[in-house]
Amino acid sequence: MRYIAMKFLVLLSCVIVVGCATQGPVVIPSRPPIDPLPEPPRHMASFDCREAESRLQDLICADKELMHLDHQTSEAFQVKLRKLDWGGRFLLIPNQRQWLQKRAELCKLGVARLGDSRPDVAQINCLGGLYRSRLDELRGWQIPKARPLVDGRAYPLSGYVEFRVVDARDSGICGEFASRLNASIADGVGLESLQTGSTHLIATSKSSGVGSFAGHRYELETHDAGPFAGYQRRARALRVDGQSRIGDMTLGEWIAQLPNAGGRFSNISSQTRDYASIDVFRSGQRNYALVLESWGYFSPAAHGESAYAGLYDVNDSNAVPVCLYQTYQAPPVRNHLEKLAAWGELLNTLAVISGDTVSLLAQDERRDESLLRRESEWMLLNMPEVVLADMERYGHNRALLQRHDAALEAIFMWSERNVPSKQHYRRLIPLMQPAKAELVSTFVQVLGMKRHVALAAADLLMIDAIDRSVEMLLVDGVATISPLPTLANYVPRFSAVPTPGEIERGRRLGNLHSALLNRAGPKVVVDFMKYEFMVPNRQAGSGPSGDTALMAAVRTPEIIPTLISAGFDVNANNDWKKTALMSAAQANQLESLRLLLDAGADVNAATITWYQFGAGGLDNEEGSVANRTALMYAAANASPEAVQLLLAHGASSVTRDSHGFTACNYLMRNEQLSGPNKLLLNGLLCGVR
Repeated sequence: MRYIAMKFLVLLSCVIVVGCATQGPVVIPSRPPIDPLPEPPRHMASFDCREAESRLQDLICADKELMHLDHQTSEAFQVKLRKLDWGGRFLLIPNQRQWLQKRAELCKLGVARLGDSRPDVAQINCLGGLYRSRLDELRGWQIPKARPLVDGRAYPLSGYVEFRVVDARDSGICGEFASRLNASIADGVGLESLQTGSTHLIATSKSSGVGSFAGHRYELETHDAGPFAGYQRRARALRVDGQSRIGDMTLGEWIAQLPNAGGRFSNISSQTRDYASIDVFRSGQRNYALVLESWGYFSPAAHGESAYAGLYDVNDSNAVPVCLYQTYQAPPVRNHLEKLAAWGELLNTLAVISGDTVSLLAQDERRDESLLRRESEWMLLNMPEVVLADMERYGHNRALLQRHDAALEAIFMWSERNVPSKQHYRRLIPLMQPAKAELVSTFVQVLGMKRHVALAAADLLMIDAIDRSVEMLLVDGVATISPLPTLANYVPRFSAVPTPGEIERGRRLGNLHSALLNRAGPKVVVDFMKYEFMVPNRQAGSGPSGDTALMAAVRTPEIIPTLISAGFDVNANNDWKKTALMSAAQANQLESLRLLLDAGADVNAATITWYQFGAGGLDNEEGSVANRTALMYAAANASPEAVQLLLAHGASSVTRDSHGFTACNYLMRNEQLSGPNKLLLNGLLCGVR
């Protein structure tokens, strides 16, 4: 129900309509007005405290000032969102999402519900400070002004939207009016020039919705349509001197008079039973109302139908239909991305990086996030040229590239955590170029784009997917990264879609853990060892979350004897008690397993439950299950020889993890084993021959 033309709807600015119908207009009978939809309940916080579901919400509801700040912050976000162009929305929405997801961690709230206990004053004060700072950020968020497109190009909305007359009660007015509206779309004209020339704006749903003319009061009923419409102010009705002239079904009743009901399945214009806008203006000797249905996601046209607009002659007693237009002319692209193999594989691989972040949002926040995300994805697929034009007109390109550079850097730093992250990174990067190629082909073949436009549109989709995947990876503990000012000068460090090796290019190894993880040569490893052994209070070879040197070295078994000889403990473990033996089993490194077992590695050591905000999906998934053993890791990832080696050294096949699973259950996950090998291990681990 979001309509993309909020900046251009007052295309009436170009309308200088004169004269009135030469023949008596036909009045379409309308059903009696029905009761308006009820407004959603207004709560002291941005949500209903009776439905609080986390400690964060418990604390907000326990403090009146926090409830007020929460409500103010939510409203400030919505106000900015409805004022921003598409490029601006693509920067603000992720920024707000990051802030929402990180509140609890930044104030160390934990997961325990408040219950009957008294709120922690320090946590209340921390949240209050976060909310005040965020409120200042949102209120100061820049709303840029549009610039002309280079080379005098038309605003590409005109490629998707065109006013076409389908019912003209006055052909002279309707044809001229359509021409001027279409020219306004191509020019990207806004509200500012509406009150010039012979056209006088009386009332518009895009501001106060109230106006007067010649002693009559014109009042538009508006409401915030919520996340279903990008938090836009939408119009439901027009009243003149308190009497209804146009209701939420009025335009639908007119459309229903067309042959085949205008190809519509419903006589309402949107799922929120409202209009994109209603504008009342005077032209010549008549007062008119332009009633416009939404364009874009959740509009009728988003489901393959045409949106409509109606021009009414508003007099003292009624609203007389004059001109009916079809507006949205481009059918949407549906389900095409779901058919792209490389794109789908890329999304699945990206999703692993941050892991599950939905649980960090409250129920209402999850709903809003889902709707805003679907709307953005719909725009990128169905109207990418509009988004690209907004990026150019409002100067957001550099800010987007800055954020994308930070995202790619975060992906690389995440890959330096441990062996699973490094292996996942090596699978991820080669998927990017094939996924982009699929998108470009779709845009060219399905949407008929020129190749250079398709390339830019594909980059936008790729950037959106990549940047979202790393939002929860902490960067120096900063909650959010505010974008560069509009038109700022910034030279991107990486390509929008990097090629293999590009992100690593020019980097130097910074420590022993990184050298081992990236399989540096023996001389480099020895040099780093000598240096780190000399640094006071430093655990040599230690990586993120306590990862050990031997854990980082399991893919280069030839270096393991050197590390053991240097004094590295084969049973040292990380923050969730994972050992090098488990890492070797997980990486299917048979020789490393032999070396570690021969050096005394504990074959039945087990992990504990662990979670770290910002660690990423792989580590937090592992930490979510306690009592995992090396045999379980091997059963899920390694060869029969690795499993047999562990069993020969006394590994227990009956040990259960915290979910009650044994190594037999883990074997079902092993995708590397052929049928005969799986049968062999079934006999060893499950007692099935």
